[in-house]
Amino acid sequence: MAKGAKKKIEKPSIRNLVLAPVRKPSEKRNFVLEYLGICKDEFRAGNRLEEGDYVQAMFNAWREYCRKLEIPPGTPSAFRTVISNLRKEGIIEHYATRPAARASFWNRNYYRISLD
Repeated sequence: MAKGAKKKIEKPSIRNLVLAPVRKPSEKRNFVLEYLGICKDEFRAGNRLEEGDYVQAMFNAWREYCRKLEIPPGTPSAFRTVISNLRKEGIIEHYATRPAARASFWNRNYYRISLD
Protein backbone atom coordinates (compact mmCIF):
# COMPACT_ATOMS: atom_id res chain seq x y z
CA MET A 1 0.00 0.00 0.00
CA ALA A 2 1.44 3.41 -0.96
CA LYS A 3 2.46 5.81 1.74
CA GLY A 4 -0.45 8.05 2.72
CA ALA A 5 -3.04 5.75 1.09
CA LYS A 6 -5.98 4.86 3.28
CA LYS A 7 -7.17 1.31 3.76
CA LYS A 8 -10.68 0.71 2.38
CA ILE A 9 -13.12 -0.12 5.19
CA GLU A 10 -16.45 -1.75 4.42
CA LYS A 11 -19.40 0.02 5.97
CA PRO A 12 -23.16 -0.11 5.62
CA SER A 13 -24.67 1.66 2.68
CA ILE A 14 -26.09 5.09 3.44
CA ARG A 15 -27.84 5.25 0.07
CA ASN A 16 -31.32 5.44 1.59
CA LEU A 17 -30.55 8.27 3.98
CA VAL A 18 -32.61 11.32 3.16
CA LEU A 19 -32.05 14.20 5.55
CA ALA A 20 -32.48 17.90 4.93
CA PRO A 21 -29.15 19.69 4.30
CA VAL A 22 -29.77 22.16 7.14
CA ARG A 23 -28.31 22.00 10.63
CA LYS A 24 -30.94 21.17 13.19
CA PRO A 25 -30.33 19.81 16.68
CA SER A 26 -32.08 16.58 15.76
CA GLU A 27 -30.12 15.92 12.55
CA LYS A 28 -27.47 13.73 14.22
CA ARG A 29 -30.21 11.88 16.05
CA ASN A 30 -32.13 11.25 12.83
CA PHE A 31 -28.94 10.15 11.10
CA VAL A 32 -28.18 7.58 13.81
CA LEU A 33 -31.72 6.20 13.68
CA GLU A 34 -31.72 5.98 9.88
CA TYR A 35 -28.23 4.45 9.86
CA LEU A 36 -29.12 1.79 12.43
CA GLY A 37 -32.40 1.16 10.60
CA ILE A 38 -30.45 0.43 7.42
CA CYS A 39 -28.10 -1.84 9.37
CA LYS A 40 -31.08 -3.76 10.76
CA ASP A 41 -32.71 -4.10 7.32
CA GLU A 42 -29.48 -5.32 5.73
CA PHE A 43 -28.94 -7.77 8.61
CA ARG A 44 -32.43 -9.22 8.13
CA ALA A 45 -31.79 -9.51 4.38
CA GLY A 46 -28.60 -11.47 5.12
CA ASN A 47 -26.24 -8.78 3.79
CA ARG A 48 -24.61 -7.96 7.15
CA LEU A 49 -23.19 -9.97 10.03
CA GLU A 50 -24.22 -7.38 12.65
CA GLU A 51 -27.68 -6.03 13.41
CA GLY A 52 -26.21 -2.68 14.44
CA ASP A 53 -22.83 -1.00 14.41
CA TYR A 54 -20.20 0.40 16.75
CA VAL A 55 -20.00 4.09 17.62
CA GLN A 56 -16.83 4.96 15.68
CA ALA A 57 -18.23 3.40 12.49
CA MET A 58 -21.41 5.47 12.89
CA PHE A 59 -19.37 8.62 13.49
CA ASN A 60 -17.23 7.90 10.41
CA ALA A 61 -20.42 7.54 8.32
CA TRP A 62 -21.72 10.79 9.84
CA ARG A 63 -18.49 12.58 8.88
CA GLU A 64 -18.77 11.25 5.33
CA TYR A 65 -22.38 12.43 5.16
CA CYS A 66 -21.40 15.89 6.44
CA ARG A 67 -18.52 16.09 3.98
CA LYS A 68 -20.96 15.51 1.09
CA LEU A 69 -23.22 18.29 2.41
CA GLU A 70 -20.21 20.50 3.18
CA ILE A 71 -21.27 21.03 6.80
CA PRO A 72 -19.11 20.58 9.92
CA PRO A 73 -19.65 17.18 11.60
CA GLY A 74 -18.97 18.29 15.18
CA THR A 75 -16.92 16.39 17.70
CA PRO A 76 -16.86 12.67 18.46
CA SER A 77 -17.88 13.39 22.06
CA ALA A 78 -20.97 15.30 20.89
CA PHE A 79 -21.84 12.33 18.68
CA ARG A 80 -21.40 9.94 21.62
CA THR A 81 -23.77 12.15 23.63
CA VAL A 82 -26.45 11.62 20.98
CA ILE A 83 -25.89 7.86 21.21
CA SER A 84 -26.08 8.00 25.00
CA ASN A 85 -29.32 10.00 24.95
CA LEU A 86 -30.94 7.58 22.48
CA ARG A 87 -29.91 4.68 24.72
CA LYS A 88 -31.30 6.37 27.84
CA GLU A 89 -34.61 6.95 26.03
CA GLY A 90 -34.77 3.26 25.13
CA ILE A 91 -34.77 3.84 21.38
CA ILE A 92 -31.46 2.07 20.83
CA GLU A 93 -29.74 -0.55 22.94
CA HIS A 94 -26.20 -1.66 23.60
CA TYR A 95 -25.95 -5.32 22.62
CA ALA A 96 -22.26 -6.18 22.43
CA THR A 97 -18.75 -5.09 23.36
CA ARG A 98 -15.98 -6.52 21.23
CA PRO A 99 -12.25 -5.91 21.09
CA ALA A 100 -10.99 -3.48 18.46
CA ALA A 101 -8.91 -4.65 15.51
CA ARG A 102 -5.79 -3.24 17.20
CA ALA A 103 -5.00 -3.96 20.82
CA SER A 104 -4.16 -0.31 21.49
CA PHE A 105 -7.69 0.87 20.58
CA TRP A 106 -10.73 1.00 22.86
CA ASN A 107 -13.23 -1.85 22.75
CA ARG A 108 -16.06 -1.44 20.28
CA ASN A 109 -19.53 -0.90 21.74
CA TYR A 110 -22.27 -2.04 19.37
CA TYR A 111 -25.75 -0.52 19.32
CA ARG A 112 -28.95 -1.43 17.52
CA ILE A 113 -32.48 -0.09 17.32
CA SER A 114 -34.56 -1.61 20.09
CA LEU A 115 -37.90 -0.66 18.55
CA ASP A 116 -39.45 -2.42 15.55
